[in-house]
Amino acid sequence: MRGAVVRTLLVNAPSAFNLYGNSKVRTAVPVLPCMPLAVLAGELRHHGHDVRILDLAVGRTSPTNLLRETLSSYRPGCVGVTSTTPIFHEAAAIAGTAREMLGEQVLLVAGGPHPQAVPEDCLENSVFDAIVLGEGEETLRELVEGRPYPEVQGICYRENGGFRRTRARPMQKDLDSFAMPAIDLFERDYYVCSRIISRQNPVAPIEMTRGCPFGCTFCNRARTKFRVKSVERTLDELRGLRRLGFREFHIIDDQFTSNMKHAKAVCEAMIRADLGMTWNLRTGLRVDTVDDEFMSLARRSGCYQMGCGFESGHQEGLDAVGKGIELEQSRRAVEMARRHGIEIVGFFMIGMPGETLEGMEATIAFAQSIRPTYAKCTIVVPFPGTALYAQYEREGRIKTRDWSRYNFHSPGEIYDHPHLSWKVLRRAYNRFHRRFYFRPTYIRERLREARRQHLLLRSAWYALRTFGPGGMLKVS
Repeated sequence: MRGAVVRTLLVNAPSAFNLYGNSKVRTAVPVLPCMPLAVLAGELRHHGHDVRILDLAVGRTSPTNLLRETLSSYRPGCVGVTSTTPIFHEAAAIAGTAREMLGEQVLLVAGGPHPQAVPEDCLENSVFDAIVLGEGEETLRELVEGRPYPEVQGICYRENGGFRRTRARPMQKDLDSFAMPAIDLFERDYYVCSRIISRQNPVAPIEMTRGCPFGCTFCNRARTKFRVKSVERTLDELRGLRRLGFREFHIIDDQFTSNMKHAKAVCEAMIRADLGMTWNLRTGLRVDTVDDEFMSLARRSGCYQMGCGFESGHQEGLDAVGKGIELEQSRRAVEMARRHGIEIVGFFMIGMPGETLEGMEATIAFAQSIRPTYAKCTIVVPFPGTALYAQYEREGRIKTRDWSRYNFHSPGEIYDHPHLSWKVLRRAYNRFHRRFYFRPTYIRERLREARRQHLLLRSAWYALRTFGPGGMLKVS
């Protein structure tokens, strides 16, 4: 029987931020403390456990050297690593180093979107002892406290030469019951974002809601129970960030505006609290729920930018991935934001299931017509754990399980699209960004705004980084 762990080290992989370093979005990658690790560390600390966070994605020291130095000096009894799909190979390497240095007695645990999607594959291709399935606060705590694997809900582990999944752990209904995220365990001054997506640095993340009730087939969080933190708890977390010296926060929720009544109440509370912090709604704008009152409250409470998944410029594309919105709703949402002086970052995708060249052209034209402040386009990637991946796997379209090639902005030829070659997809990706950003009207607008904010030189640098060498996908 395993004993309780004395110390726990939670690790963020080296490429967590620079994964998109050779893509169009490289000047606008958010560099924030890793919220999942902060949440897990906060819960462990609340229950009396010694825990540290090691973010290998920031700092000036070699990640390999820093990992080895930390393992040597801290001697953790548990090492936990979070991972998305394209960086799982890094997570596996971290586990391998920990096993090499600390021996068989160290407990190695993986979590995050990718390990949850394909836990048996992850165990087979790494030395991890267990994979956390679902929300990990209670699960990781029980593992650290030495509870036998069969008694821990929501894990996958090795048993008798194979793998076993335990019973799923029910989602916690009361988010307020969890401890405060341990944002203080991160070195604050490393978290500096570009001016494109920030107004004040350093920047911290905050989670105000969890879950997504919608059914987009390209998303591994689809159809999960939507829950909210109380307004009072949210304000307590914001005050804590302010005390730590963070000057701006980014709401990282998938669907912050799904419950519009709650979203408005949070904004009203922030106005009353007068925190003096700017904020960015990174991805949580839902165009079929947003209204003019919310935009007004958001702006008054310090919001300057919102991210929105418009995805496609033709209704067939939206319907094909179960987005559940209409084109006109997207158009109205951008117009509302513009009236209140809020920037919109529009997220678009090309290569939808069943999409043709004409459909991709419609998406490019739609992005130009609704005029978001910035636009990001990705090639559709069927990540494991999504309905789209399951569909393509059934149809025999998945070509590789080399997860490092599953990158939104520079994917390898990981599947066969029903109608489009990868050469055509890459050309469309490059064409989207050229046609959106090189419009004379757009250039004039951005120059005028750059002059107003005294950011001409910085804007020129961002443009060079975006469209200079390395910013375009190779077609051949």
